[in-house]
Amino acid sequence: KKGWAEVLEIWQEHVASSDQAVPLQDDVCKAVLASMARSGRASAEAAALVRRMRGQRLDPDHVAVGSAVAACTAGSAWEEACRLLWEAERWPRGAGTVAYNAVISACGHTRSAQDALRLLERMRERGVARSVVTYGAAIGACSRCQAWEDALQL
Repeated sequence: KKGWAEVLEIWQEHVASSDQAVPLQDDVCKAVLASMARSGRASAEAAALVRRMRGQRLDPDHVAVGSAVAACTAGSAWEEACRLLWEAERWPRGAGTVAYNAVISACGHTRSAQDALRLLERMRERGVARSVVTYGAAIGACSRCQAWEDALQL
């Protein structure tokens, strides 16, 4: 079983040596995106890959989108993570819990409790399942912003 660093190296060699018109494979993309999320250093590549999947008529599922958004937040590319989340909301499969969780967690790092709370409400409006991780991320964002009253309401 290959580690994330090896997967990224193989992917980067593939991208450097191949024609961009070569069709992508869904399962390969998901594995690469998961490796990018774990690496915390491939945010631009993750966003580009999930958009390339869309361009090749692969419909990224919640796993792919969640991994790409998590890669962006792990690489401190919070604005890109938000852009990708907003885009994915319009895609047929939408954005799943993992993608929202990653952006809500990033709100804590950017000291924006209100954005975290708005995302939590947006999940409810869109029918996206909220988990213990979701609430933990929102509470964490509130605590980093000293918004204890908001945290207690969750």
